[in-house]
Amino acid sequence: MKILVAVDQSGSDQNIVDYVRHYKLLEADELKVLHVVEPLTIGSYMSVLPGPMLEEIRQTAFTEGEKVVHATAEKLRLIFPQSVVTAEVQNGFVVETIIEMAKSWSADFITVAAHGRRGVNKFTLGSIARAIISEGPCSVMLVSLKQTA
Repeated sequence: MKILVAVDQSGSDQNIVDYVRHYKLLEADELKVLHVVEPLTIGSYMSVLPGPMLEEIRQTAFTEGEKVVHATAEKLRLIFPQSVVTAEVQNGFVVETIIEMAKSWSADFITVAAHGRRGVNKFTLGSIARAIISEGPCSVMLVSLKQTA
């Protein structure tokens, strides 16, 4: 089984690890931890910053993403020492990149955090989890964001 574990920098990685630790994985099972760094698009408030400053922001976001995926992968390796666990950071739009990775890697399912936004925020901010569910090539496991101890 191939499990794509999509993480962001919200702290959702610990919730996902806590949830998937209850699964029994086999030696042949694989987990790929993925973090996506979105581009600073024209029209965003940050796109007016000078080029060198934008590049520094991009690099910082990539470095922070690497920290999250490597820490998450290490936690998963400790829980599932018999499974192959890899970590990857990609540049791109979150939903499209996760879906493309799931397709190209032939993932059996995607694990992603559900931030639980309600009311107006659900509509104005959009929902990455909802888009992955409706557009994804495989099953999606939503993990609720509870406070970790």
